[in-house]
Amino acid sequence: MANLPLKILTVVVTTLLASVSGNTALAQDVADNPATEPAVITVMLDGPSDQQILDRITNIYLQLEQFQAIEVSAVAGVVTLAGNVSNETQAERALNLARRVEGVVTVEDNIERALDLQSNVAPLVSQFRTDFKQWVGNHPQK
Repeated sequence: MANLPLKILTVVVTTLLASVSGNTALAQDVADNPATEPAVITVMLDGPSDQQILDRITNIYLQLEQFQAIEVSAVAGVVTLAGNVSNETQAERALNLARRVEGVVTVEDNIERALDLQSNVAPLVSQFRTDFKQWVGNHPQK
């Protein structure tokens, strides 16, 4: 009877150690991945094929002018994006769209950001013109 608490403690410690050692890979995945990604990668026997993933992402990018130069490949649910976009905002948008497609496990970013002055300043100038015209329209002249 005196050994009962010791036996219970041994069982509890052994169980905890077994569960911790079995989850070390999972803990590493959680540390390596952003908080928005699930910690466990599920096996999808009936999920979309790599070709279906590739076709879906390519078709989305073809509808958006700024992404038409991006090349897409997919192997085992790992999507790789390559090509050129004008800026970081466009690259992030392309990455986020690809991540949302069913069957995608992760997205590798090989996108080059052109960061050229013309394509980065032109939208700002256009927005300024629109805002200025709206401001002038809201403030009648006397």
